[in-house]
Amino acid sequence: MSGKGARLYAIFLQNEPDWHPNYESADWSGSDFVNYLVSKGSKVSGLKVIVGESVGFNFSITDPVLNNATANQATSIVAGHLHGAVPRDSALARSKGKQVWMTKRSDESSGGRGRRAGPGVDAWYMPPRAPAASAWQ
Repeated sequence: MSGKGARLYAIFLQNEPDWHPNYESADWSGSDFVNYLVSKGSKVSGLKVIVGESVGFNFSITDPVLNNATANQATSIVAGHLHGAVPRDSALARSKGKQVWMTKRSDESSGGRGRRAGPGVDAWYMPPRAPAASAWQ
């Protein structure tokens, strides 16, 4: 991709690891992330690794990673999705020097189908000081 002018900045390991759809999917726990990062994390070079991406910023997914020295070392960004969740910050991630990102959100009052759009909306949805990976930025 970089040869075409699209430089990758970061990669996440599993989208919504704690969502259980009615079709075959991959379910990851915090321990699964730790095991993967301990065995393969050093092989990822040149990209930041995003951990989490859980539904509602589920800290049971990210805290085990942050509390394991090897997995923590391989992680740059802690991210979560705000599907009807109340925004909250991750003090543990910040104490470990990690960026905290909100990478997806939806308005669950419309069954998850509605998307609120516009720069002013992110202030309500995002944890304090968290950048948004939004289309208008």
